[in-house]
Amino acid sequence: MSKIDKIARYNLKNNPLDYITKVAGIFHRSDTNIFRLATLSTLQHAIKNYERGIYINVTGSPGKGKSDSLDVMAHLLPKDWTLKSSISAKSLFYMGSSGQLEDVKIVYSDDIHFSEDLIETLKKATSRFSEEINHTTLVKQTPMTLTIPARLTWWFTSVDSLPDDQLASRFINVSVDESEDTDQDVARLMTQYAFESQVDIDNFESVKVCQRMFEILCSVPKGVIAPYHQAIGYYDPQDRRVVASFISILKSVTFMNQLNREKTENGYIISEIEDFKQAIHLFSCFYKTHRTKLSKPELEVFNIIADILKSPLHDGVSIDMIQKRFKRSESRISQILNILLKKAPNLTCEQRSVTVKLPDGSTRSVPKKYYYFSSQQESDMNDMMPEGFLADIYIDVNKVDSAINSFWRINEEVYPRK
Repeated sequence: MSKIDKIARYNLKNNPLDYITKVAGIFHRSDTNIFRLATLSTLQHAIKNYERGIYINVTGSPGKGKSDSLDVMAHLLPKDWTLKSSISAKSLFYMGSSGQLEDVKIVYSDDIHFSEDLIETLKKATSRFSEEINHTTLVKQTPMTLTIPARLTWWFTSVDSLPDDQLASRFINVSVDESEDTDQDVARLMTQYAFESQVDIDNFESVKVCQRMFEILCSVPKGVIAPYHQAIGYYDPQDRRVVASFISILKSVTFMNQLNREKTENGYIISEIEDFKQAIHLFSCFYKTHRTKLSKPELEVFNIIADILKSPLHDGVSIDMIQKRFKRSESRISQILNILLKKAPNLTCEQRSVTVKLPDGSTRSVPKKYYYFSSQQESDMNDMMPEGFLADIYIDVNKVDSAINSFWRINEEVYPRK
């Protein structure tokens, strides 16, 4: 057994998700939740009983590290797992049918541009994780069926949230850290690398260890079972996509911890309550943006508007009022507001005449946009998320033991334990 293999197996038994996150953090500051989520998404192709994929859309302002975060993650994966490319609806089918996607696990498109055709294709490709997508076309007057293979993971980066609500419900929006402290930390890192000899990330021993960890985990496809599943509760089970996303993350967390988990004779990994706790902690980090289908900046601007309008002194909110709380350019805020007008419940806009004072002391009426809610109902997207509950999903500790006993009593022949 090689040194890399020994280290990889040691880390797989000792907080593997933390190790991979720390290695990624050597090359990209902050954004640990992106690394954690991306790590779990890379495992799903090897989970046999998996129907809903974990798909990622990393959002953030230009130059804030969206691409860099996923570029670093791609280096930690085995060679040929990731295809980084611009994509179109037709190119995906031709790549699939020509064999270019045969060994690919992740399709990664940076600063993706969504056409209507691409949105429709992606909705089909992300509908059922374990089903391939077929498209019949004419090639030299001869019908030909082209195929996008099943079990692909999709990584996107974009400034804003996904433009189609149905597609957005299948992706998890996770935003980069745009804080000033992170800007300073990144600047120091860039300066450090600029004056050192060229850094080849693939030559780092820790990177090779991560690659080997993924190879070991996914070498043999396995299923995941959670004997306590009847003890899992949802405060709002009607939002089925949110429930499906959490179940997918729970399965991936269990799969990652497989070297520390019992297995059945037919190769299923048995999930433990600790896996649930780890999954719910991570899911809570991006629950609001996933639930509302907005990016973090979009949700922040929405809540600023809602907060200002609580005051009886204001019946509308202008861009300059938002800018006092949300330190972004006027054009960036305007861009976010245009997205919110399409997505946010009851948000509307009108132009009003306001009087401004000119340098010579005279005044003039100019048009100015004000944003407000057309009704008070549903004026806060956070209203749909009960206060005090972690990601709207919980475990009923009083039911755990009986749920586990009931599961094994009913399924002892289906999942024979070792």
